[in-house]
Amino acid sequence: MTSLLITSIKNSFSFSCVTVSLFARWEILGIDLMGPFPVTSQGNRYVCTVTDLFTKWVFTRAMSSKSAASVVDVLLQLVYSYGRLWKSRALR
Repeated sequence: MTSLLITSIKNSFSFSCVTVSLFARWEILGIDLMGPFPVTSQGNRYVCTVTDLFTKWVFTRAMSSKSAASVVDVLLQLVYSYGRLWKSRALR
């Protein structure tokens, strides 16, 4: 009975491709966590990548854990390292 329920749930999902129009850099970012990898000498096991989908620019950082706080630290490093990289539409 459980396998039939799982099968019916799996079959109820549908996926489709959607075209997204991008007009400026840093409008949409893709964030990925990869790992666990073997531990480095600095104690890192994971890699976080942030990709600007408009320019295809990739920012990567090694991380010791994959917690939400660690991901926020990576995003803050990105902003602090490169400044404000985007303009809000409200400010245009």
